[in-house]
Amino acid sequence: MAKNQRTLEVKLKGNDLVFKAPNIKRFTRYTTKLIRDEQSVGERELVQTSCSSHDLDEIQSILNKTPAAVKKIANAIVEMSVGDVEVDVVDDEEIVLKGENVDCRFGGPDMEQWEKFQSDMRDPNKRPFEVIIKLVYTLAGDDKEEISNLITQYPGTVLALYECVSQVAGSDVEIHVKKA
Repeated sequence: MAKNQRTLEVKLKGNDLVFKAPNIKRFTRYTTKLIRDEQSVGERELVQTSCSSHDLDEIQSILNKTPAAVKKIANAIVEMSVGDVEVDVVDDEEIVLKGENVDCRFGGPDMEQWEKFQSDMRDPNKRPFEVIIKLVYTLAGDDKEEISNLITQYPGTVLALYECVSQVAGSDVEIHVKKA
């Protein structure tokens, strides 16, 4: 196991389970399923492939008996894969990313970038994880390398960045329809 790699310990129906944080490849598959409305399948695969204490058949057998636990474990694995990285939005227009050796700020996308991003996210031949990273790298400019290193270590950061980019782009707009 890599130095300082976090693990998640779960006690489930008498079974002591240990999960390791997913690498970029596994998190890319999870993100694709999550964005493409296959959340349950993505969560199950993430849990199964992240389990380091049991082989695939054993973990499948345990999860078949406790299907409601999958979502909770998957959420904990995602949280673990963000590590101590902080991603936040300031004043509804600036994304702040702080982590090990990274402290950067950048704005949201303009109309052209947002429309291209949305188109790429809908493209079945493109992986959402990679589409998100591409937009973040464009927005971050000179901080691209630092962010790349952080995402390699903590791939779950991509989902937090996706939420923040969407917020800065205006996805949290409030609309009220008033009767005449």
